[in-house]
Amino acid sequence: MFCSYDANDIKNLEFLGFVGFVDPLRSTSKSSIETCRRAGIRVIMITGDHPLTAKSISKELGLINDDSWVVSGSEIEEAYNNSKEKLVRLISEHDVFARVSPSQKSIIVETLNELGEFTAVTGEWNK
Repeated sequence: MFCSYDANDIKNLEFLGFVGFVDPLRSTSKSSIETCRRAGIRVIMITGDHPLTAKSISKELGLINDDSWVVSGSEIEEAYNNSKEKLVRLISEHDVFARVSPSQKSIIVETLNELGEFTAVTGEWNK
């Protein structure tokens, strides 16, 4: 059942506040990434989260710095549809991808494989 509301339905409401929450990193996450890097493994993050959330988490993990660019799923999609060279450049030069759909995750992994990279995916994976 779908409910529809308009301005008349909310005119007598009083704002009391809002709630925020943090999903903390696992205590071993940062050291695991450092171990991978010491072994010569490139670690990238691909998430459906908002780019600002992804940037904050990836900075905490040591994946990127303040000046790093977080690539959006829409940028991946646009490059996939229009420029293989741009797609390869985005994926080769950046380590954090946000607001990415499952199909865009597949594009990233498949492109890495086409470039001769060995890939492993952890976390949620819906191809």
